[in-house]
Amino acid sequence: MLKRYLRKRHTLRKLDAFDLLPGSLLTDKHEVVEQLGKDWEGEVYLEKEILAAIEHAFGAIRP
Repeated sequence: MLKRYLRKRHTLRKLDAFDLLPGSLLTDKHEVVEQLGKDWEGEVYLEKEILAAIEHAFGAIRP
């Protein structure tokens, strides 16, 4: 009975998009600048290190 409860309680939901908005903080040191692109496999964002003012591209891949 406990296993049934846990199975029903912890349902997985589908991840359609990350939708990180410009200005969102990834950590206390990294900020999203803009979304560079997206496709069926994931999304690519431009992020900036706040203290060093260095920009990097990073990809977020859907599981």
